[in-house]
Amino acid sequence: MNSKSLLSSLLFLFIVMVIKPAQADIADFNIFIENVKKIEDKKQANLKLQNALSTLTASSKQSISLYTEIAFNHFSLGDLNSSISTINIAKVVAVENNLPQAIADADKLVGVFNYYKGDFPKALSAYQQSLEFYLGTDELIKQAHLYNNIGLVQNSTGDTRGALKSYRLAEAIYQEHGSRVDKIDIRFNISGLFIALRRFDKAIEILPQIIKERSELDDQAGLALAYSDLGVVYKGAGKFELAEQNTLKALAYYERQNEGYHIATQHNNLADLYNRTGRIDKAIKFGKSCVQLSEKFGHQKSLGNCYYELSRGYFYKGDYQQSLAFNDLSNYIAVSVQQKVLMNDNLAMYALIHAAKNKPREAINTYQQFQNEKDKDANQALNEELAIFESKQLAQQVKQLQQAKELHLLQSSQNELTRNFIIVAFLLMLGIVFFFYRRKKELSTKKLLATQVKERTFELEQTTKQLKLANKIKSQFLANMSHEIRTPLTAVLGQSDAIINGEVEPVDLSQEIKIIQSNSLHLLQIVNDILDISKIEAEKLELDINAHDISELCNGLTNMFTEQAKKKQLKFKVTNNLPMPCAVNVDYLRLNQILINLCSNAIKFTQQGDILVDISLANNSLIFTVSDTGIGMNKQQLTKVFDSFVQGDNSINRRFGGTGLGLFLSGQLASMMKGEISVQSAYKKGSTFTFTLPYSPADIAFVKQKQQPIETNTKLKGKILLAEDHADNLKLITRLLSHLGLDVITAENGLQAIEQYFIHQPELILLDIQMPEMDGIEALNKLRQQGCEVPILALTANAMAHEIREYLQQGFDGHLKKPIERDVFISTVSHYFNSDINAQEFENTFNDVDISDLVTAFKADLSKDKTSLIKYHQEHDFKQFLHLVHRLAGAAAMFGFQKVSDIAVELETQLIAEDSEKIDSLLKRIIFEIEQVD
Repeated sequence: MNSKSLLSSLLFLFIVMVIKPAQADIADFNIFIENVKKIEDKKQANLKLQNALSTLTASSKQSISLYTEIAFNHFSLGDLNSSISTINIAKVVAVENNLPQAIADADKLVGVFNYYKGDFPKALSAYQQSLEFYLGTDELIKQAHLYNNIGLVQNSTGDTRGALKSYRLAEAIYQEHGSRVDKIDIRFNISGLFIALRRFDKAIEILPQIIKERSELDDQAGLALAYSDLGVVYKGAGKFELAEQNTLKALAYYERQNEGYHIATQHNNLADLYNRTGRIDKAIKFGKSCVQLSEKFGHQKSLGNCYYELSRGYFYKGDYQQSLAFNDLSNYIAVSVQQKVLMNDNLAMYALIHAAKNKPREAINTYQQFQNEKDKDANQALNEELAIFESKQLAQQVKQLQQAKELHLLQSSQNELTRNFIIVAFLLMLGIVFFFYRRKKELSTKKLLATQVKERTFELEQTTKQLKLANKIKSQFLANMSHEIRTPLTAVLGQSDAIINGEVEPVDLSQEIKIIQSNSLHLLQIVNDILDISKIEAEKLELDINAHDISELCNGLTNMFTEQAKKKQLKFKVTNNLPMPCAVNVDYLRLNQILINLCSNAIKFTQQGDILVDISLANNSLIFTVSDTGIGMNKQQLTKVFDSFVQGDNSINRRFGGTGLGLFLSGQLASMMKGEISVQSAYKKGSTFTFTLPYSPADIAFVKQKQQPIETNTKLKGKILLAEDHADNLKLITRLLSHLGLDVITAENGLQAIEQYFIHQPELILLDIQMPEMDGIEALNKLRQQGCEVPILALTANAMAHEIREYLQQGFDGHLKKPIERDVFISTVSHYFNSDINAQEFENTFNDVDISDLVTAFKADLSKDKTSLIKYHQEHDFKQFLHLVHRLAGAAAMFGFQKVSDIAVELETQLIAEDSEKIDSLLKRIIFEIEQVD
């Protein structure tokens, strides 16, 4: 073999051994994706994809592919919310890695999933963001697809003019560059526009041809869509037999494919058809099944239409109350997703229901509102044409006036020239002089203006630079926060899902819960850092200075970080050079927070070597030194190491993680403690952070006394006065307080509370804010005026921050929220009885308190409350109405009826705002929910 052949062979071996494996990785990944797509069980497929995310060292584009496949599988399972949240994670990855096209593709999928969910405003916004990117590229077909999708959204929201414009833009591209399928699809969507405009004759011309062409292509899914639309067209044209045949064809296909989302749509179409043809029982049957499927698959558009069909069905059967309830639900959804056509249909139905219930005034008003909406839509196009016509007329008049003015000036000039030639000559000379004067003045003014423009331009440039810097910092912070918060949150959700789905063996349950707790604590620390910075910037963070033994700090650091260091094969050592014992007055929590940040950073940025912590006393100052042998910093990085949201460079976050808040927060806390943090560092050699704090000695005996263990009680002892006007709430809270071991004295209003206080002399008083005869605030003032000095807590469902501040300003010592939060309730009450009870033990046993009899009693009272609500509303008794709604808002949640409570809270807000329309609607909803409880 000659040397040339030998060289060729070696080169071939090099290609096989070195280059081909790199290609195999990509090929293996693509094969993996294709194999996962073939898995029919989409839940199983998602488990494989999520496992790949946690085990594979995937590139950013591969990660995006994995998230996208997971989103599509959620979509196949009908879980649209999970599809949207997952594709948003893919978008975050694309943003973090600066992949504009991947961001645009993610936006398009966000639009697709929101369109199927029925959230049209979000779908339209996402499509437009994606289109904005592709308009700057030569990807014409993708532009056309986005125009097509935007047209679908606009058609669904009643914007037929906008939809037609979008379809025309898409069709122009498809005609030149699109495939046969693209051209069929755009004509199909245009037929949908004709359906929306009720031009059924036009739609019937297009749809049979589309069915023929899709049959030739064996496009079964496309055929089902065409049959569905043809059913709608024949229904609108009054050909009900043909409508039923085509709708059942579409339904048969979707049932074979088990596509619940589309089955819901066909059930809605059949319900409409059977209502039109008088087969009311069948209409109601399909309407109810449509509601179930739509709720299951998040199909908001179909859900609103199904409620409307049920309203029609019950109207035909003469059940006007049920018809009204379903029409309320339909209208609530139509307004939420901006379905203008359905909103108008609901108005017409309201008019019919009011007329049938012998309410002519309401019927006429509603019908007039319906007619106004129709007139508004019908006149929109005419108004636009009139505006264009008036604009043209105005332009013509302006032109004529200008011509007349010019002619008049010309005639005047000629007459003046003929009569006064000498005067004109004189004026001409005067004009020349004036011209030179104005010219000089203009030059001076232009010079001054140029100077002002230059100064203003400089100011704008400086402002722009500041805004760009602020925007850059904000973007970096959001990217960091997104990554830092999602990382522990993903772990928490993943482990929780595994436990809920029974994928964790009982023996491993404790370990899985520890993982959840560890990541939750990490997430809590991130949130605490952000909140601490907000408090510092608002100058609302206060220090808690007390006597503490520094040796506790040394032991705590050693216990916290020794094991972390061992895992990275690092040495962690704390050297305490202080005199023993050494007690100082300091905010122990904030001091510990600073040192934990410094030690955490040292371990994070050190790959090999030591982390040494030295604590000493010199020049009446405590000196804490944290040294490492890590990556170090250059001079440029040192200048901004204590800035907020900033790390050495962007790659630091990608390699080591972190929010960029730790050192900034530590520096701010050190400054508040009248201390200082300095740093010395050499690139790739390590860093030394020195924290200097003024030394304030404390009494060591006092510190040791604080450290003595306190014996805990298993029960509370003492008397407590509870004032609550809702009888069921009173019984429930009394039972919980008795379970704590307390003697409970009860009162149903403020007057009784004052009387019971002087009889029993309790150690603590709980006052409901809103009570008859005398409310909680008035009772508080009376008690204080009569010499009552025991603590008084506000017991209320009004737990907004400004409301709590108002209660404290009134003189309350604290507050307890309704519904009861167990941990807060136990710790708050026990605090006022000087007892260190085992709160965890009480929390665990609270579930054993039997309140089934109280729940039964509350459900019985709900029926009475429903009657009272209707009565107070009809009699316009605002005070009693508001009082009862407030009671329900607090009580319903305490007994497990959260939906009743939520509606009551919203109804209370609208009662205060005096919004009569919303009050009527919410009253119907709460009555409906109470009936469901019954």
